[in-house]
Amino acid sequence: MPTFDQVVHAKAVEIGKLAVRATTAAGSGHPTTALSLAHIVTVLMYHTMRWDPEHPHHHGSDRLVLSEGHAVPIIYAACADIGVTFYPGGKCKIMNVDDLMTLRDIKSPIDGHPNPQVGFPFFDAATGSLGQGLSASAGWGGGKGRPSREADLLHFGRRRIARGAGVGGDGFHCRARTDERGGDLQLQ
Repeated sequence: MPTFDQVVHAKAVEIGKLAVRATTAAGSGHPTTALSLAHIVTVLMYHTMRWDPEHPHHHGSDRLVLSEGHAVPIIYAACADIGVTFYPGGKCKIMNVDDLMTLRDIKSPIDGHPNPQVGFPFFDAATGSLGQGLSASAGWGGGKGRPSREADLLHFGRRRIARGAGVGGDGFHCRARTDERGGDLQLQ
């Protein structure tokens, strides 16, 4: 029987290949940045996060904020693999690999960066520049400026921040932590 690590690695490779196929089909994107998050996205989306792929916007669902939004093809690849419900053009649809292959097309809801305006689950902030998502997530985690549709998020859902090694390398520096008792989020 395969170990947890072996299962995670196999799934990370599978969704990584999907992300590379999508960026190749688009003729643009950030495949290596997406690949850098393949293992953590696999653990979060397939194992750790509390969410229902049929109802990803439920107020109790965990949210995933990409600090480096240009890594989003790996999220889309996992969503296509899982069959997440999303809302292109306001219509309910189960995402599949064909949808993934429309990445960055002008008519596609599968944008090159997280975009909360296109009806895709998880994305409550448009992120792109390295570190952008960290500040947004830190603010929401501390209860500052939460989107109104997440009024109950702090009581029921959790946020996960996917941060790559390059975050902060472009002049954006921020560290966030909780105190020793697991209390309030503090920025340093």
